[in-house]
Amino acid sequence: MPKSHLPPSLSIPLRAPPSRVTPTYPTHVLAVSSSRSSHDSQAIMVPVHSLVLAAQCARFPELRTPSMPVSHTLTLPVIPIAVPSPAAFTVLRSFMYDHRLDSVLKALFPLPANFLANLSHSTVRATMTSGQVLHQLSLYLCEASKYDLQTLTKHTAHVKDLWQDMVTLGLFDTELWDTIDLAWEIVLGAMNLAVVMRQ
Repeated sequence: MPKSHLPPSLSIPLRAPPSRVTPTYPTHVLAVSSSRSSHDSQAIMVPVHSLVLAAQCARFPELRTPSMPVSHTLTLPVIPIAVPSPAAFTVLRSFMYDHRLDSVLKALFPLPANFLANLSHSTVRATMTSGQVLHQLSLYLCEASKYDLQTLTKHTAHVKDLWQDMVTLGLFDTELWDTIDLAWEIVLGAMNLAVVMRQ
């Protein structure tokens, strides 16, 4: 949506849920735009629950209390925010809800499915101390990127974007920080391998 035409709120029609289901509706819509460029006039509209963000983002502004649904309509306040990378914000939003480290890595660059399956924080930490596994993951990424430095540079930028958004939001989750550190080591290793292969 154009930043210059953001409404103060959005009214969302609601369907009647099954009688046994108590719905948990979003409380706000974030209009997420880039803080890097004043030329970017678009904002990504992202529904959120204020409690989820307040519990995990130390630097997120306080969100006003939304109104309750009235006559099968939910009115959500629209809150403009600026982060270095709106695309990276959508990855972080998903993590704040499901805490899946594998989804974070999948969003950054390709990795072997057997490594991502049931990925845990302990696996991330163990991988960081294993030069052999780090090398294998970097080699996999290098081959998946066809040893192309431009592609690997884009992957590096995605990791950096996620890191910058985390700092901006004050998202201090140890598991997520360790996963970003792992992603950085893998992509730098892949770039080094690509350079060696070109020589």
